[in-house]
Amino acid sequence: MIGLFINTLPVRVRLDQSEPLSALLERIQRQQSALMPYPYLRLSDVQRLAGLGELFDSATVFENYPAPPPGLDTEPGEVDVSGDETREATHYPLALCASMRGATLRLRLDHRPDVVDAPTAAGLVDQLMRWLRALATDPDQPAGEVDLLGPGQRDQVLRRFNDTARAVPSSRWSELVAEQARRAPRRTAVACGQERLSYAELDRRANQLARLLAERGAGKGSLVALVLERTPDTAVAVLAVARAGAAYLPVDPRYPAERCAFILDDARPALMVATTDTVRLLEEAGGNRPALVLDDPAVRAAWAAHSDAPPVPAGPVSPDEAAYVIYTSGTTGRPKGVVVTHRGIGNLAGAQTERFAIQADSSVLQFASPSFDAAVSEIVTALTAGATLVLAPAAELMPGPALAEVVARHGVTHATIPPTALAAVAPDGLPGLRTLVVAGEPCPPHQVEQWAPRLRMINAYGPTELTVCATMSDPLTAGAAVPIGRPIAGTSAYVLDARLRPVPPGVAGELYVSGPGLARGYLGRGALTAERFVADPFGTPGGRMYRTGDLVRWSHDGQLTFVGRADEQLKVRGFRIEPGEIESVLLGHPDVAQAAVVLRESGPAGRRLTAYVVPHDGGRLDPMVLRKHLAGHVPDYMVPAAFVALDTLPVTPHGKLDRPALPAPDTAGSTGGGAPRTPREEVLCGLFAEALGVGRIGIEDNFFDLGGDSLTAAGLVSRVNLAFGTAVSITALFDGPTVEGLAERLTAGDEGDPLDVVLPLRGSGGAEPVFCLPPAGGLSWTYAGLLRHIDPEHPVYALQARGLARDEPLPESVAAMAEDYLEQIRAIQPHGPYHLLGWSLGGVLGHLIATRLQAAGEHVATLAILDAYPVVNAHEAVEERPEDVLRQLLAYLGHDPAELGDGPLDHARARALLDDGDSAIAGLEERHIEALARVGTNISRITADFRLDRFRGEVLVFHAAQGKEGSAYTPELWDPYVDGLVVRHDVACAHNDITKAAAWAVIGPVLARSLRDARTTPTPSDR
Repeated sequence: MIGLFINTLPVRVRLDQSEPLSALLERIQRQQSALMPYPYLRLSDVQRLAGLGELFDSATVFENYPAPPPGLDTEPGEVDVSGDETREATHYPLALCASMRGATLRLRLDHRPDVVDAPTAAGLVDQLMRWLRALATDPDQPAGEVDLLGPGQRDQVLRRFNDTARAVPSSRWSELVAEQARRAPRRTAVACGQERLSYAELDRRANQLARLLAERGAGKGSLVALVLERTPDTAVAVLAVARAGAAYLPVDPRYPAERCAFILDDARPALMVATTDTVRLLEEAGGNRPALVLDDPAVRAAWAAHSDAPPVPAGPVSPDEAAYVIYTSGTTGRPKGVVVTHRGIGNLAGAQTERFAIQADSSVLQFASPSFDAAVSEIVTALTAGATLVLAPAAELMPGPALAEVVARHGVTHATIPPTALAAVAPDGLPGLRTLVVAGEPCPPHQVEQWAPRLRMINAYGPTELTVCATMSDPLTAGAAVPIGRPIAGTSAYVLDARLRPVPPGVAGELYVSGPGLARGYLGRGALTAERFVADPFGTPGGRMYRTGDLVRWSHDGQLTFVGRADEQLKVRGFRIEPGEIESVLLGHPDVAQAAVVLRESGPAGRRLTAYVVPHDGGRLDPMVLRKHLAGHVPDYMVPAAFVALDTLPVTPHGKLDRPALPAPDTAGSTGGGAPRTPREEVLCGLFAEALGVGRIGIEDNFFDLGGDSLTAAGLVSRVNLAFGTAVSITALFDGPTVEGLAERLTAGDEGDPLDVVLPLRGSGGAEPVFCLPPAGGLSWTYAGLLRHIDPEHPVYALQARGLARDEPLPESVAAMAEDYLEQIRAIQPHGPYHLLGWSLGGVLGHLIATRLQAAGEHVATLAILDAYPVVNAHEAVEERPEDVLRQLLAYLGHDPAELGDGPLDHARARALLDDGDSAIAGLEERHIEALARVGTNISRITADFRLDRFRGEVLVFHAAQGKEGSAYTPELWDPYVDGLVVRHDVACAHNDITKAAAWAVIGPVLARSLRDARTTPTPSDR
């Protein structure tokens, strides 16, 4: 017999670190023996029954091919095997092959170099050998005690990867700024709008304010709360507090008053620096705290009257004194204050100035919230380097046109922007920027592909407990992994297992950090400080290290890669969040009995907070009420985007919350806010739904009530402007946060026309665009429903019929129409790979365009056809009258043909019938109805004749199966016109419904997967 006599099946192995090695192997052998009756089940069946995709990414193979011993005589008629040769290949990332050669067991590790590099594979072999030696020498040793690190690797991860020693500046950062003022007094230190402060002015005003603060009780060992918006006075105040010998406590006045009040009550600052507006907000929260109101005329006069000589604090201020206190989210439901020292700031400034290449001619943007520790980095690195610190009101820093305008106006060269905010910025939206730092949350690879070729891009990582930054990457490059980098100067990073032992490169462990940036601890919380700041067994005696709770792994070149969290802490928009704090506030609502908060992927909307709530006594919970309740207690970034009501929270057998069992939020969206009435509203509904990560919304639904926030709003406004060629600001969305309201703003501006030949449904992204071809009706706004299903890195352009937006010559043939669209496509994307999608007549046009592109030597990576067939006039009759076209249009929009009667159907009557419906075309003027009829009549005429060539490649055909039983129109009709596979996907809908939400839910994931595969498959020119 000749055949394939092997089978691959998944094996589940449970490891108990306390189990002896010999007992572990015996248990696994017993489990394997128990599975022997079931070796013939196919892997595909196992995967199907499990309901999962890939069940494993490594394979173990025991090669045991029976063959006669050499020289054995065979009987007549038997096959004489004189030799054998084995050639191995694997598509799994790792495959461990075992074989017997006589009495010797041979092991070989195969690996895919595109997934597992050679150093990692070699390291795995070394660790396996150490494990086998441990088994041979001490089989009763607990599995968890086997040391997988050899002396060389131990020295590598503890010493060589942490070779960061450097002298920490002995001067406090405020003294370094004074040195810059002496060196270049006229150089601009702070820029905000039209206002400028030179280094001499900054130095003088800070000294004067420091003396005033000292008079009011600020000094060594005290805290000064700064409740200020972003203005030049903010930079002056931060410097003045340091000059007075005190530590500053930033309090963002945009946070809920209750949260601000808690921070002030918990920290008990000696003094509060505020403005008339911000102090009023705090007074509304209750309490009467002493405040220095900077815009009070009397205070301004007293400030100016003081000497500009540097103040002398009462007693020397050592580098280990507190410099600032930052409050972060707390597990108990209350935020906690982290006390950071001057030594840490000095080390941070030196490390970042060098790595970010900040010089005297640099301009550094102050982007972060004042209450976020990244703001410390921005202020300190700019001013200690003698650069210009650029400040702007929060509204002007919204990602999109507003941020781009600030960057361009001030010539910003350096900016730190969290990836979530960066996602709302067009790749060419920050002109002049030289260094872009991403921090606060994992950076997706596609952002590196977008930005790294344009500028110096660095990924930074660090907890608040280590003075903002612990590691920084080398300059990022497109196509590579996105590491969090190497320890900064003076800092050590340890990747340890649960027993505080270092793990080898490539193995995930918890990150511990130490160095001069280590915080003193948590303000007034000694027990928590002792829990998180532990003895450093690898550093100098008496040293401490901080347990970050982050899981990371070393690469073989000494860079760290973020893997996940060891606890339940979350990161949103760069802010560290304890879900327990949000849950505590939710439980404070009288209608909530139980609550859980998690971070979930939300398609193009990214990772977003989701709250699960159980009502008291089976009542009903209104998400809007809960959202408002939270907004009064926590910052907006801690308000979940989605709320899910459950009868009870799922728990594990041990009684703990079973987070993986929490159901995904319903993303169907709203259906009660009214259907779109115009093409503009239809497109806006698609853009709103994409931004929110839901299936659909109504025109009256409030964007913010459905979970939108300032960042998703900025991204939405950017997409709207790209789609309609407008320049509306985010204020327009705040003023009218509905599709209806924003559509009115667009109409009033009379900018952009949703009937233009090219409609950019999504005009930006780092990947190749998707081009959507129109059906016979000529309109393509129905493709807006596709947006939420495919990677937001793919721009999406919809092409529409000529003659809809304005009176112009119509094409004389289908070929001429295809040539016109081909010209539009190549104007946007001169070269491939191309992605084409077409519904109905658009499918034929897509095929025509694809073959023309191939004839020109271009690569077409995707050709998707939605219920279209290569048959002349498959859906229309030749030489139809405009009246017939209008009847078809009304039927498509849901009007019963029988109700239209046999009487004449002119444009006015058609317009009246449309007004009675809820179609997106209902808002069109009579001239538009006339244009639709004219365009439709022409298309009916020219589709009487066209010729198709053969397309070379795979074609996706989505077949609207409803009502097609026994029909001749099947995807197989495309076979003669395709030199490759025709992949059929049946969709349970009618022809006219294949671009509606239910159908997109089937089509979208298939297209998304195809686009994903196309990005990882080399083009013919690359092979």
